[in-house]
Amino acid sequence: YESFNIAALWAAPLLVVVEANGWAQSTPTPRALAGSMRQRLEAFGLPCGMVEGTDALEIHRAAGAAVGQVRETGRPACLIIRTQRLGPHSKGDDSRSPEELETLRERDPLPRLAASLDPEQRRTIEAECERRLAAALTATEGPQ
Repeated sequence: YESFNIAALWAAPLLVVVEANGWAQSTPTPRALAGSMRQRLEAFGLPCGMVEGTDALEIHRAAGAAVGQVRETGRPACLIIRTQRLGPHSKGDDSRSPEELETLRERDPLPRLAASLDPEQRRTIEAECERRLAAALTATEGPQ
């Protein structure tokens, strides 16, 4: 909360992105959070958008709008992305069933977006991602 308060007080051009995955570590959010996360952030004067996290294009649109708002106003804002956590919070603490996890994987926005692309476009994007990952790995290795 301190960072939201300072960002609002100092009118910092900051976009806070919240990954609202329905869990507070290993506890379902409704059992760990009273009230609304959005209302808490808005109480600091931060305009707060919300987007469903199963559609990559909708996330891109909402993020672009939020970034534009911060750039235009020079003030902080927030974007809450309602999503699902596919893995455990930490090793061995996931109590969800295999069926539930499979249902969540089916809603994963990246494979859904990839399936909607033209095969050549997808290959081009995947090759560029591989190139960038290889470059990042090389950069971390430093001089030999």
